[in-house]
This record gives sequence, C-alpha cells and structure tokens, in this order.
Amino acid sequence: KQWYQRRVRGGEGESSSQKKKGCTQEEVVAVLGHELGHWYLGHVYKPLLLNQTVLLGMFYLFGILVKNEQMLADFGFPEGSQPTLMALTVIFQYIFGPLNRVFSVSSTLLTRRFEFQADAFAVGLGKGELLQGSLVKLVTDNLSFPLADKLYSTFTFSHPPVLERLEVIREEMKKEK
Repeated sequence: KQWYQRRVRGGEGESSSQKKKGCTQEEVVAVLGHELGHWYLGHVYKPLLLNQTVLLGMFYLFGILVKNEQMLADFGFPEGSQPTLMALTVIFQYIFGPLNRVFSVSSTLLTRRFEFQADAFAVGLGKGELLQGSLVKLVTDNLSFPLADKLYSTFTFSHPPVLERLEVIREEMKKEK
C-alpha cells in the first residue's frame, strides 16, 4: 500500500527529484508543435510511399532473379537445375543484403532530415526555447546518454542526438530573429 501511495498517487515520501520529472504544459505544446511539423511537412506519407516503392521494386527484382539460371550457375549450381530454396538464399543474402543496407542508411538519413525540419517548424511557431527545454528534460528523465559519435549516429540513429538538435535549434532561432 505504501508503494502505491508513493508511486501512483504521489503520496508522501516522494523525493523532490521524482516530483520534478516531466515537461511543463508549455513544453508539451512545443513538442506538439514539432509533431505537427511532421504532419504539415508530409513526413508521415512520404516514407510510406518510398518504402512501398522499394518493396515493389524488390518484388520485381526477385521475380526476375529467381528465374535467372545463369546467376545460379555463377554460384556453382549445375546449369538446368532450379534449386528454389538455394535461389532464395542467394538472392536474399547476397543481392538483397547489400541493397537493404543502402536503403536502411538512406531511410535513416531521410528520417534525421525530417527531424530537423520538424524542429525548425516548431521554432517557426515561436516554440524554440520551450522545445529545447523539453528535449533536455526528456533526455534527463529517460536517462539517455546525450553524447554519440557523429559518424556512427548519422548512419545509425533515426533521431539525431540531443546536443546536435539543440545546436541546430539555436541556429534556427538566430535565423528567425
């Protein structure tokens, strides 16, 4: 019962650090401005269309490659044989594997670009300072590590590290003035 009062109902015994977690209402509005930027700039349907196009292209390419006897012969299978399971393995591992990596990096770069654009949208709404505060609170509350190698994060993280975002938001705020 004591645990329930402390954690769920916010009863006595709650430390001051627990009481200060979370964003203010104004900061939540700034985050909402960022999310509205994603909607306004079409960041929801653009990746969906791109991924569907890539998937369609992969099905088309698979349809061509699965019938290609020369490709199987190049991988050491006797001509005229059609080992379907091995053709699937060859196509998915040796052909689609590198293609998937290229598409994955491209998708990550696009998503990061969209994040910066949505941040700029929130700054355009006059919510830059509040957005910065909310990002810092989110990192603190979630115990995230704010530092990351620039090259690694560029190709791996869908969202830029918070320090990079804060720097770009400050630059956008200077442009607005």
